[in-house]
Amino acid sequence: MGWKIVKEKLYDFFKEGKQFTIILIDKKKIWLAVLLTIIVCISLIFFQDGVLLWKKANIDTPIMEEKIVSADIGQDIRDEIAITEKEPKEPVLIDLSSDYIKLDTTMQRINEPIFFNDEIIYSAGEGDNIEDGAILTKLYICNMEDREERVIAESRIKFGEIYEGRLSEDWIAWLDTNHVGTNIIYGMNRDTGEVFEIKRCEYNRPQLRLWGENLVWVEQRDLENDSLYLYNFSSGEPVVLESFSNSTYGTCPPSIWNDVVVWTSPGEGGGSVIKKLDLKKIDRSSEEEPKLELIDPKGFAIYPSTNGSTIAWLDNLDPQKASLKLTLDGKDIITVATGIGRFFGVGDKFVAYTQEGKIMLYFWEEGQYAHINPKDTQGRLSQCSVSGNHITWYSNPPRESQDIVNVTIIK
Repeated sequence: MGWKIVKEKLYDFFKEGKQFTIILIDKKKIWLAVLLTIIVCISLIFFQDGVLLWKKANIDTPIMEEKIVSADIGQDIRDEIAITEKEPKEPVLIDLSSDYIKLDTTMQRINEPIFFNDEIIYSAGEGDNIEDGAILTKLYICNMEDREERVIAESRIKFGEIYEGRLSEDWIAWLDTNHVGTNIIYGMNRDTGEVFEIKRCEYNRPQLRLWGENLVWVEQRDLENDSLYLYNFSSGEPVVLESFSNSTYGTCPPSIWNDVVVWTSPGEGGGSVIKKLDLKKIDRSSEEEPKLELIDPKGFAIYPSTNGSTIAWLDNLDPQKASLKLTLDGKDIITVATGIGRFFGVGDKFVAYTQEGKIMLYFWEEGQYAHINPKDTQGRLSQCSVSGNHITWYSNPPRESQDIVNVTIIK
């Protein structure tokens, strides 16, 4: 619209007698008004979306926080993994499986082979299973130097078998049993070859332990009581060291090495106490009771084993829950392993045990572990498998018809 047209319009307004006021507005104020108008329009257009965005932002807050927490947890896990990777790894398992000697024998079944001074003692016989009748009818000694295997005794009772063969430098002991109530402990003088009866046991099959001229075992005396016996081959009389009314301890064999006897008894509060008796310190001319050393295992203890100074035991009757414990001084206790087999033994500088088909060793001075059976061979121990630095072990499954016995020497 031009200025000429504006003037014409104004002239018409005045001609008709109309009046109005003309307000002159500064250009800056006009632009300001326009800007405000634009802002209001934009606000109105996006008001609904703004509300929705606000709601979404507030509703999603917990989710956002959860994601942040998850991210933090993930970071914690990564940090933990990083820390774990920096921690020292488990000790390397030493492989000692390349050096062992196989027992050469013509026998099919071999029971509890025990090594002592280059000789192995065991009962043996022919037969696949117990239904074949009495199998372990003879007691053998094999000299590992010349590999000579010889029979030293045979069962003297009807349907009898020989178990618990034990030997020392001067004496041999074993158990002749028919498994139904007749159990006779025999002894032999190795110099003269004389065989004599030590004691008869009516109720159960005692488990024998021999060192030097001292033989120890636990025997059931009646339906409720058991006794720990010590027999000295020189004196010839069994002596009761302790009696038990708790069958758990009354059926637990003692251990003896270097004339030190170790056994377990009930302790206070449901726990146990380990008792240690050094026979070398006993004054046989005195009527006073021998002085015992008492060791607190800090809980339950069963099946003790010793080399004369170090003592090991299990803390549970259930093999899956049992831990192998060890003490060097009778005070500090080391947990060697958990979930181990029933049979284990203390050697000169190690304790041997079975775990998941492996025969394991723990060397307490170095704090190192080792295994002695090849990786592709199952290994198992028996009672008294450990003798000094020698370990006798089986490399065949228990139900196979041919027993395979090996000897490992720890140097």
